[in-house]
Amino acid sequence: RYEAALEMYNQLYKKSPRDERVLMGRAVAQQHSGLTESAIRSYEELLAVSPKNREATVNMMGLVSQQYPEVALRRLIDLYRDNPQNAGIA
Repeated sequence: RYEAALEMYNQLYKKSPRDERVLMGRAVAQQHSGLTESAIRSYEELLAVSPKNREATVNMMGLVSQQYPEVALRRLIDLYRDNPQNAGIA
């Protein structure tokens, strides 16, 4: 049902383009719908609003790693160094 969720989040995005919950939901729906490039852009948009959002960073790095594994690994290592207690990052 990610495509239906994406439609809903796109409508919400038009009304609230800086709402972190809308941006995250939209990015996740795009990711699970196979819209990799759109999902990366949405995660970047979310991180511009909320730079310390670990979940968005980890999800985005999972997508980036498919095309640029070295970049993703470097960013995840930095993120882990800053948050060693977070098991999701590990």
